[in-house]
Amino acid sequence: MKKINITYILAGFLLMGMLNSCEDDNNNNSVLPMSVSFDNATAKDSAYAGDAVTITGTAKAAGQIQMIRAFSVTTYDSTTFESEVTGSGVYHFDSDTTTTANYSITIPNITANTIYKIKVTDKNGNTTATDIYTVTLRKSNINVYSNLTLGGWDSNYGSCLDVDTGTPYGSSAMKNAAKNPLIDLFFDNATLTNIDLDAILHNFTSRLSDTGIRYAKTPFTSAQFDAMKGDDLFKDMTATLTDVNIAVGDVIFFTAKSGKKGLLRVKSMTDPLGDLVLDEKIQK
Repeated sequence: MKKINITYILAGFLLMGMLNSCEDDNNNNSVLPMSVSFDNATAKDSAYAGDAVTITGTAKAAGQIQMIRAFSVTTYDSTTFESEVTGSGVYHFDSDTTTTANYSITIPNITANTIYKIKVTDKNGNTTATDIYTVTLRKSNINVYSNLTLGGWDSNYGSCLDVDTGTPYGSSAMKNAAKNPLIDLFFDNATLTNIDLDAILHNFTSRLSDTGIRYAKTPFTSAQFDAMKGDDLFKDMTATLTDVNIAVGDVIFFTAKSGKKGLLRVKSMTDPLGDLVLDEKIQK
């Protein structure tokens, strides 16, 4: 009888050992390998004040991915704080087969240099994070001039423009020794040019020689023009035309005699010989 009891006791110990082993396995499996990466791992992104920044990458887990979130990282008085970014969006996954996921998280309204982390959480509540992703605030390198009003032969406004300062001039400026060298652009007959176009059209002595400005048409839309906060999209463009015909909505590229590059958006034009309103963006 004692032999039977000993046998039961040994079997009990063996069963308990097996259960403990299974429990250890489950505990080990509860912390599953995870990783989260950026598509542009080495690049430092930058933005202008008020911009939104989109961070993309890939999250992987040995088990089910539950969610992916963005956190901002700040340091105050030698202490680091992490807080979830409001409005950045959270990825939730219901399928137990989701072990790899591409993420694209947008951080709205950047107002300062900020460090971010993207965190992935698995089905057991374990979380791992990316290395830091630094967004640096950019300063605009262009000047913006709005509602520059010029006029053609039938207008009461002047036809000349200093593009460096966004200053329109009347016809008398062409005969002024101080102002004449400041003139870059001449408008008439739905044309932007580099000379006294009126003298050619109406057969009198020219008051303005080649100002040095050159033009090129662009495919930019009015909306694209409005969205530009720097010269990224036009800094490498070239211009060779001495004159260019324009219509409302056109965005014209130019290189001024100063060497600065810029864009002119034709905001309105009452008539080819009438009033013209331009918006301008030019390198500082």
